Amino acid sequence: MLALTYIYMKETELKIRNAALKLFSKEGFSAVSTKRIAAEAEISEVTLFRYYATKRELHQDILKKNLIEPSLEYLQPQSFICQWHSDLNRFAGIMEQFILDNRALLHMQLKDHSRINEELPILRDFQDKLITFLTKYIELHYKQSEPSNQHSETILEGLWGIIQNHHLINVIPQDQACRRCCDHLIQAYYLLMTQ
Repeated sequence: MLALTYIYMKETELKIRNAALKLFSKEGFSAVSTKRIAAEAEISEVTLFRYYATKRELHQDILKKNLIEPSLEYLQPQSFICQWHSDLNRFAGIMEQFILDNRALLHMQLKDHSRINEELPILRDFQDKLITFLTKYIELHYKQSEPSNQHSETILEGLWGIIQNHHLINVIPQDQACRRCCDHLIQAYYLLMTQ
């Protein structure tokens, strides 16, 4: 009996999270009431509050349990092939996969853009890891005694912006146009680093 109760509770919790994610990603955190989330999950609002004391707690749980973190363990400076264009394209691919894996969460955050830094620190953590890696990569392959974090941040923010605009905002409508934009940015960055 306990096992069935546990399974029912986990299923209900999942229904609540899925309903909230669906509504938050369409309308934003502020625009959605707990009453609407409960209705979408086909439960009572009282039941929702048995699982989550506040809407904010539910929001935090969605981020924690639904976020697909990228695996960055294999990113070692020695593992890259020392061809600037190919290696930065690999970076862009990692960023793109992260966005694709977390599209609903990122849409949810974009609806309430003021909450991004506050409630999705994994984005900042993800960027920090890539910046650290890129800085080590530059140091290793370009023999710079003091690699510039500013340059690493610039290229990564540029690539992130292009990929995010393509996959989340649809400013760049075609895959090939997105790749061309990334290629141009990578080429410009390469010229900057080799001067």
